[in-house]
Amino acid sequence: MNSRTKNFYWLFAAIAMFVVVFPLFWQGMFLDGQQYAAVAMNLADGKGTFWHPYLTATWGYFGETAFMEQPPFGFSLQSIAFSLLGNGASTERFYNLLLFVLSCVLLLQLWKEVKQKDAWNQGWFPLLLFISIGTTAWVFHNNVWEVQLSIFCGYSVLFTLKAFNSSNNIKLASFSLLAGLFIVLAVMTKGVPGLFPLAAPFGLILVSRKREIIAIQTLVISTVILGFFILYNSSTEATEAIDYYINKRLLQRVNSQPTVDSHFHILSDLFSQLIPVFALTALPILFKKKLDLGKNKHPYTLFFIYVGLTATLPLMLTLIQRGFYLYPGYFYFVIAAALIAGNAWQEIEQSISDKATIWIGNISMLLCPIAIALTITFSQKLGRDADLLADVKSIKEVVPAGSTLKYNTYGKGEAYNVSLYMYLVRFSEIEPSMKSALPPTEYVLQNMGEKPLPGYSALDLNLSAFTLYKKTE
Repeated sequence: MNSRTKNFYWLFAAIAMFVVVFPLFWQGMFLDGQQYAAVAMNLADGKGTFWHPYLTATWGYFGETAFMEQPPFGFSLQSIAFSLLGNGASTERFYNLLLFVLSCVLLLQLWKEVKQKDAWNQGWFPLLLFISIGTTAWVFHNNVWEVQLSIFCGYSVLFTLKAFNSSNNIKLASFSLLAGLFIVLAVMTKGVPGLFPLAAPFGLILVSRKREIIAIQTLVISTVILGFFILYNSSTEATEAIDYYINKRLLQRVNSQPTVDSHFHILSDLFSQLIPVFALTALPILFKKKLDLGKNKHPYTLFFIYVGLTATLPLMLTLIQRGFYLYPGYFYFVIAAALIAGNAWQEIEQSISDKATIWIGNISMLLCPIAIALTITFSQKLGRDADLLADVKSIKEVVPAGSTLKYNTYGKGEAYNVSLYMYLVRFSEIEPSMKSALPPTEYVLQNMGEKPLPGYSALDLNLSAFTLYKKTE
């Protein structure tokens, strides 16, 4: 890496600090992330087991009291962060900061594997493309499991490439073994979506006709996965977990809880999220630079497009679609785009004067500590669900730890109810419950303005949307 290029890495670092890291530590997150953080925290506190994670004593879904909405490995990983850092409000934030760094390292490793010439001199460009995608900052801020999934799948693809490029059979078998193990970790974190790297060896036909090597890779990877499922079925707890995931979480919910009306909806999300990537890839044309299009220019371009499609297009099979489900596929579209435009951007970089590149580097280095200072200053800023988080804080100051808080905020919507539930679990030791069948509890929460509860007196907490009652009889 030459000294000029370091300035552009500093440019990436400065942009990443403001786009990803600065808002990362704001409080409030998407409800899936709330759930995962609460379960991981409980696991670190000794509540629940690996195969049967614990949320609350009042939790129940599809007849299961353990929290089995996802396979268990992701909870166990994040619970390590809670064991080391405690249950503070920023624990999952630091965990996701680490995952962001790992994601950037992985991206550079994939890039270096296929871009032998000028890999480090152009490495800043795929990194810049990566953070130009709006979903990138969002997934880290909201603690969704697609982040961990993308890392495991990414390393599976990386070792698949290393096996394909290996110089002897021992390396071929070893790297293929690692590729299979990372698929296992991906499946143990997010289930079926973690299987897409299985298709990666077949995509290598687009690079070379070394069918024998591809066949060996596929055989070793498949054997590892098959061996895992054989071991999996030898455990009663494991089979109970996989039975719940397949029959209740996967099959039943896919048919009963659609989030979109069309199977093709995900395509519009994919296209809209990749617009910045398309724009930055095509931008060199304005400077009369040529793009590296076609297999003869770089054989791996089509391979990465293929892997990106295997990670994203299967989502069309279900009507449960969310934009962030696409995130694991963005790694591969980014690298494909960088292979097309990397040389052109390097020409643009080299056309910039030394004085200008030094200014870019110096300003970027100056902005990084400023971003760190702002991150620390605003780390407890209430972002998403600000009113809800403020209410939870007030409730926590009144309701004793270990109490069961019965509530029904009907009319607010299921997402609102679940968010309130998860914030109470995550930021207090209160056991929330929406079950009306429970016996009367000392504290009850209901919508503001509703008829006062008999036998209870309202507490003046100045909550934004609720009234908290305490039993008087």
